[in-house]
Amino acid sequence: MDRFRIFFKENSDNGRADFAFPRGVMLDRPFYYRHDINLWAYFQESKGRYFNAFGIGFPVQDQKNRIIVEINPIINK
Repeated sequence: MDRFRIFFKENSDNGRADFAFPRGVMLDRPFYYRHDINLWAYFQESKGRYFNAFGIGFPVQDQKNRIIVEINPIINK
């Protein structure tokens, strides 16, 4: 997971935006956007799991940006 996060954090633009998924909305969350692959990523650790959300294109402020895929493995410590 660390290498994956580093990949998105390097050479990326970052900001804050709202994200929508089937169970609701996450407001004002930090994201990383990679121009070279046209994807944004949001990373969080919660309740013994990683929550990693991804979407296409640069997130638009004042819109609920749609999460396309989540990769949420269990945290092994």
